[in-house]
Amino acid sequence: MVFEYCEGETFLHKLDPRVKILLYFVFTFLAIAYSDPTILFLIYLAVLAMLKTTKISLKKLSPMYKAILPLLLIYPLFNLLGYRGQFGENYLLGHFLLWDIYLEALIYSLGVEFKVLIIMTTLTTILYVTPLNQLLTSLTKLKFPAEFAVALSIGFSYIPVLMDEIREIVNAQELKGVSHNTKNPVKLLFSYIPLIMPSLMNAFRRAQEIALTIETKGFSRNPKKRTFITEMKYRKTDWLFTLSLFLLLCFALITGQWYLNLGNFNFTLYLMRKIF
Repeated sequence: MVFEYCEGETFLHKLDPRVKILLYFVFTFLAIAYSDPTILFLIYLAVLAMLKTTKISLKKLSPMYKAILPLLLIYPLFNLLGYRGQFGENYLLGHFLLWDIYLEALIYSLGVEFKVLIIMTTLTTILYVTPLNQLLTSLTKLKFPAEFAVALSIGFSYIPVLMDEIREIVNAQELKGVSHNTKNPVKLLFSYIPLIMPSLMNAFRRAQEIALTIETKGFSRNPKKRTFITEMKYRKTDWLFTLSLFLLLCFALITGQWYLNLGNFNFTLYLMRKIF
């Protein structure tokens, strides 16, 4: 499962969850600040190296990659057919039916691919090294509404439950003669429509049960004096790591697209034009 916590005693495991949340936003900011695929590829390698320091196998990223694979395949296709770049004269690579394929479109698509990979891989890494309850408690500590943290917790926790329920519904329908094994994508899509209503009914029923449970535990009573089982405290390493993240954030803000714009397409564009 994508959101499975992996226990460990590494540096990243021991960081305060609030620092890890900041780490995610900083790398997301880096992905937004730069557009050059070469720079984004180096940032992506840094994320993979960060995951490697946690002693977690890179193979555990495969469920996440499978989930976003349709996006990674479809999005570049539309860019290649419709994007013409922002650098004056565009370099024509060839034709596909009625569309012209430009080098700038290829570079732009590569950049977007790495942006998605950076954001999703960083998020998955943070979820691997942080227990969900600590992550949500840190959101409350950061002055996010407690209702938001609880809703997020329920959403993450319900994913494996939903998968198990859908699997049970599929097994029950197959026993009644409904077939989900077909290579025709249209038939496969229509075969899963009967799953929608049972899944929705189960979701509504569980939502009512959860709402009653948290209210009987006094969730909405005196929220300003809410207490926590585990109190979080910043250590020296947390402060030093936070400072380094803020410096990285400032560097990206200055060199990114909003000021000096050093991370645009120019470097990769220069290399690709030389090659082609």
